[in-house]
Amino acid sequence: MGDEMFIERTESLKTNFFPLDCGDFDIQCFAKECNAPNEPRPNEDTYRMVVDKDSPRERQYWISPCCCDGFRQFIFSAHDNPMPAKWICSYIVLEKIAKKIRSKSPSYIVAVKSGRFRKLEVKLKKCEEVGWQGFIVEFDWHSVLKRHGVYVNFHFFKHDEYPFDDKVQRYSFSLDDANRPNRDFYRMQYQWISAFHDGFLTGLTCPFGDKQLRFQQMADLPSDELSGKTLVFSGDEEHKNPYWGVRNFGPYQKCVEAPNFFFVFQEKDRSTARFLYNCLSGRQFNGRFSGMTSFFGVPFGTSNIDHVVMSGCDAVAHERAAQEILSKGKPNPVAIILISGDVKEYLAQKSIYLENNIPSQDVKVSKVMAGNSFQWSVAGIALQLFCKAGGIPWCVKTDRKNDLIIGVSQLWDNSNASGNRFVAYSVTTDASGAFKDIRTLSDHTNEIDYVRTLGERIKQQLLAHIREERPRRIVLHCSFRLLKSAMDEIRKIVREVTANDASAPGIVIVRINTEHHYMGFDSRRETLVPTENAIMRIKPRGYLVWPDGTPSGGVVSSRPSNPIYAIFDRMDPPISMREEKDLLQDLCNLSGVNWRGFNAKARPVSVFYCHLVGRMMSDMAALGLKLPAIEKFVPWFL
Repeated sequence: MGDEMFIERTESLKTNFFPLDCGDFDIQCFAKECNAPNEPRPNEDTYRMVVDKDSPRERQYWISPCCCDGFRQFIFSAHDNPMPAKWICSYIVLEKIAKKIRSKSPSYIVAVKSGRFRKLEVKLKKCEEVGWQGFIVEFDWHSVLKRHGVYVNFHFFKHDEYPFDDKVQRYSFSLDDANRPNRDFYRMQYQWISAFHDGFLTGLTCPFGDKQLRFQQMADLPSDELSGKTLVFSGDEEHKNPYWGVRNFGPYQKCVEAPNFFFVFQEKDRSTARFLYNCLSGRQFNGRFSGMTSFFGVPFGTSNIDHVVMSGCDAVAHERAAQEILSKGKPNPVAIILISGDVKEYLAQKSIYLENNIPSQDVKVSKVMAGNSFQWSVAGIALQLFCKAGGIPWCVKTDRKNDLIIGVSQLWDNSNASGNRFVAYSVTTDASGAFKDIRTLSDHTNEIDYVRTLGERIKQQLLAHIREERPRRIVLHCSFRLLKSAMDEIRKIVREVTANDASAPGIVIVRINTEHHYMGFDSRRETLVPTENAIMRIKPRGYLVWPDGTPSGGVVSSRPSNPIYAIFDRMDPPISMREEKDLLQDLCNLSGVNWRGFNAKARPVSVFYCHLVGRMMSDMAALGLKLPAIEKFVPWFL
């Protein structure tokens, strides 16, 4: 089937994009010829683009919305030059919107934020001492609709000094009024965004040349639906639900070596530790979780359970506890640590146990003592213990097990005393989600050294996988935070690895962005949540993907995540849109093998696990803690 048939269904989704009612119009600005590719910007309000169609392609201009010294008046077509048009219009249109908001509602706080492309922040409703509910408005070019317009997003602006708590989650619509996951998350956002259009965009005119442009209603785009995720358990039995799959059939692969569990606690928390043991053994909430042995097939009794009582909760106490565990000489030790919940304590002890090669599972004392509500957490804690002990609870069914997927994510840490610190991590799985390894690709305070090392390590990794595993295709899932210089180096490596080798696997780079301004709403559903595994094309090779939308049963039982934005950045050799759809299917599948819980966040583990490691390592570095060698461990970061 041809690429033009990629979107096969006739259903459409509403987006949070409000297009202008004309696709082409004249942009008036001021321009000055750019004399060299590395010429510094004349001032902050300039942008370098080719805008003169009659000039050679290598001739570039500085453009500005206002007259500057040495600049001349310049007029160009918004349709023919969409990116410079976006840049100029972001000045003109956002100021028009801001002016209307201020005139209608003087109490609202309106600010135009500068950057490569400007955005509008609107704070409408103050919520106690917590912060403000409001909007972020961004002008953009929609390359599928061939229209300029604005994206409008609901946003909660938390006060910097206020901690992240349940109130923040309620005001940002993540939790409902009863502090449960908000199933109406999409519908509430839609109502606010629609109200913004009705209140501030309706009737607003934007003069461009001889045209008076107005905003239309929310745009509609066709959508398609990928196959649902099927999970695989013991004996290759299949089920859609991870909890019931493990309960009915057992985990996909049991621990290679039987674990020995050590409860680590202070004397004052002894009764809490005993209660936690009863929960994990299945004695306390048997109807909800039948126990480590019954559920995962892991021994969990007097033969493989011990305890360590600490005299305090500082680093010295945890180091002594770790050494006591090691002194027992038992294979495959796993620590179950009762903690207060203090972040610094958590990071300090995590660093210590990792340094001693002991996977650890932290459980807050307050969480255990929360009464019957703790029953909903027990199975998730047990799942993480099983994984840290070396077990594989489930994989995802796929026809592309010969595809190797390498997630690459970057941490750009500016908390280092000697300057910025650039770190990149990789997580390798196959298309079924089976975890293979996690590595540090590059760690430098100098960007040039960082990019050079990153390139060398990725090249080594690609060549090693090609020699040892002979994969059919290697797919790099790259976090959107990768520096442009690093992306350029990856492209260069792809060309080197595949050059003059007919048997070399194809290599595809997919950038994955989970923090973006795109949304979609399904008007056929009361909750407005698109179907699970829905996809919508919003760029020539960019898609929104909903790994955890409305399930096949039609009932949204929890707060669904925002969609993932996936961009096919590089293909060697080129692939068709049909093949892109297969790789988007893999992306959705990898969101189903997040072993942090039975209802864990639907984010592909290829980049989500990298993000978890990067965040933890950054926090440890900020506290001056010893950083563990991450390559040594099973998924301790769960």
